[in-house]
Amino acid sequence: MKLTLITTFLFLQLTHSTFSQDINSILNHELKADVRSDSAIDNITIINKLFDDPQTKASTKIVVLNSNLMETTLLEYDDNFKMISRYSTQYDASGKRSIVSKFENFSTETGYSSRMEYYGYNDKGNLATITCKNRTDKALKNVDIIYNQEGHPIELLITTTFNNDVPTSNTENSPHRQITEKIQIPSAKLNDSSLVKYNDLGDLVKDGEIEFEYKYDRKSNWIKKTKYIVSNGKKSKLAEVLRTIKYRQS
Repeated sequence: MKLTLITTFLFLQLTHSTFSQDINSILNHELKADVRSDSAIDNITIINKLFDDPQTKASTKIVVLNSNLMETTLLEYDDNFKMISRYSTQYDASGKRSIVSKFENFSTETGYSSRMEYYGYNDKGNLATITCKNRTDKALKNVDIIYNQEGHPIELLITTTFNNDVPTSNTENSPHRQITEKIQIPSAKLNDSSLVKYNDLGDLVKDGEIEFEYKYDRKSNWIKKTKYIVSNGKKSKLAEVLRTIKYRQS
């Protein structure tokens, strides 16, 4: 199993739970869109609905893909279809390796904010460094990814920089203060094959107590995915994802 890293990490908080969530997501670096590999897709509109929390409203995302089915733009909207965030990624000439990403947030409470992430790779082509900067090009965070001999990521060295325009006693009269943390990446564990099942198209339909149902378009890409939990023989709907896929004209 080849473990790679995802570029869209969010290491801006220092809690253990946040790191755990980020570690789980970085193991899918530069993962292609969840569509058939022979698909020619321009963009996908995604509507997420949650049923386990009645207070949660549906969210909408629009994902733009390049010819390699890699995400170039992700637009996120609230339930009133007002844009709340935009994520853009630039790739090298191959269109497969990301170079830089820009994250933008549009908040009615705090206003506009953005940051940039720059990606560096080692001689084996694995993501080796992530440098995060704010909109004024000041360093926020730097991540070094350590690999073992098999090429699996095993450790993160995360250096966070606190930028202060005015020195204070709390920063020992220095406008910049750095904290470096070492985070271990747990070894990957394979699910019990008896608990995991896939359908004929290779889509996951069962993982322990969680089950999935799909509806497909004429190109065998799913356009509706429903997530259930089965407990004591009772099947309850947890979430539903609707996708509208716009194909490229041949």
